[in-house]
Amino acid sequence: MNTKFNPWPLGLYTAFGLFFVGMAAFVVVAATHRDHLVNENYYEQEIKFQSQIDGAARAQQSGATIAFDAAKKNLTLTFPIAQLAQKFSGNVELYRPSAPSLDQQIKLEPKGDGTQML
Repeated sequence: MNTKFNPWPLGLYTAFGLFFVGMAAFVVVAATHRDHLVNENYYEQEIKFQSQIDGAARAQQSGATIAFDAAKKNLTLTFPIAQLAQKFSGNVELYRPSAPSLDQQIKLEPKGDGTQML
């Protein structure tokens, strides 16, 4: 009796095995992926976003500028000299969406020439 080797059953078992291993790997990766928002109270911030838009429009009208130098890794804020006499205050908030632990808050303290380097 001469029987030939039939590769179909082995191929089907291999295909189903690879499928189940792939699905299990996908479930493990999806379950362990850390998914967090930029902020915990994002909905409240979305409601208040209009005030930020208005503030940005006022800042643009005032003549304040922001410049980033990638080579030196400096962020330079420049305020008009006339505005320095008004004694304004505030904070600069730098946030990183992918890692909230790296967020920073820096107090606005421009020099006499109206610049502040971060």
